[in-house]
Amino acid sequence: MPARYDGKFEFEHAFNFQSSSMRLKNSGASYVYGDGFVFGDGVYVGEGGPCVDSVVDNFRAGPVGRQGGAVVHASNTKITRYRTLDGTARSGLDIEPIGEGIVDGIEVSYSAIQNTSLLGIVSGGAGMVKNLWLHHNRLRGTGVPTLYFRADKIVRGAHRVTDNIYTVGSSSE
Repeated sequence: MPARYDGKFEFEHAFNFQSSSMRLKNSGASYVYGDGFVFGDGVYVGEGGPCVDSVVDNFRAGPVGRQGGAVVHASNTKITRYRTLDGTARSGLDIEPIGEGIVDGIEVSYSAIQNTSLLGIVSGGAGMVKNLWLHHNRLRGTGVPTLYFRADKIVRGAHRVTDNIYTVGSSSE
């Protein structure tokens, strides 16, 4: 069954973290309407601070009805061995603060973002995003552009994108 977006259920996430020093290891999410995981989702409802010093390691998302994973209010967070092999209805990884959210010091590495309906990795939104490091990732079968950074009168910067591979087409590997 392919992933399908339904706005009525977009906030039904599999894992929703609103605190510091969280560890999400050897886990996954399938057939949820929202995101596979979210860091800092409390910013949607005006509560809680950023997720600080958190880790996602070996997480598989898909098919899911929104993003495979989202970072909306976090700092010093590492995402490694993250996979969206089975499809997402939107982006593979959404690094997009909402409202007063801040995203600072996020590292995404050794991940396979594939078969997304929209962009592979997106960094837009209304809040500040800085110190984003994307390295040794494989992106395949994602929307074009694969990596999207937007700055509309807000702070975006100090991003590093190194040693990533993008290939056209889809794959189940």
